[in-house]
Amino acid sequence: MQQIKTLKEIANHVRGSRKRLVVAGGNVHSVIQSIAKGVRNDIIRATLVGDKEEILKLSDRYKICPSLWNIIDEKEPAKIAEKSVELIKSGGADILMKGFISSADYSHAILNKNHGLVEARGLLSHVAVVQIPKYHKLLIISDAAILVQPDLSQKIAMLKFCVDIAHKMGISRPKAGIISCVEKQSFKIDSTIDASIICKMAKRGQIQGVEVDGPLALDLAISKRCAKEKKYKSNVA
Repeated sequence: MQQIKTLKEIANHVRGSRKRLVVAGGNVHSVIQSIAKGVRNDIIRATLVGDKEEILKLSDRYKICPSLWNIIDEKEPAKIAEKSVELIKSGGADILMKGFISSADYSHAILNKNHGLVEARGLLSHVAVVQIPKYHKLLIISDAAILVQPDLSQKIAMLKFCVDIAHKMGISRPKAGIISCVEKQSFKIDSTIDASIICKMAKRGQIQGVEVDGPLALDLAISKRCAKEKKYKSNVA
């Protein structure tokens, strides 16, 4: 496929796919406005789980036809999350989205050992595709939301998640900067050691489909000018 370079191109690429989306906590205006746009653009079909009365009131206030989606009436936050996850698990929906619900209730339902979505010894992580005005390409970032202090094995998994997303976007050989506060290895800074190990693994072919460098300070990872000023030579920087 042709390489995707903007968020608009992602939207164009998935238009017509009509994936089944379930929203845990659909009773907030920002959610229903976004979902309505996705349905109208033929990107998704949607089910909103939440307070039906509130959803209908918001639909009326913002002049959105409630027939654009299915509504599962539920007021209790924990049950909203559970019912949304169950819809994914049973095959009734393809994509789970967090709406107006606490992160604790949402994560608890996903990570539930008996009824959740993460397999035993599986890893729940987060990948964000970010478009910055006037920057020349998309950035794929992990982990900005779930893993606070990932260990080495989790960082390797996070990198592989990012690489998988990049490949799906038509980027055959993405470049990955393993971020730390400095670009030099230091036994006093664990993140620099982890980055060095990951780079070595990539060079040995243990991590494939990506060009890796690190540790890199953030400025080196995203700015060619900074790399030039610091005289740091790298295909990734």
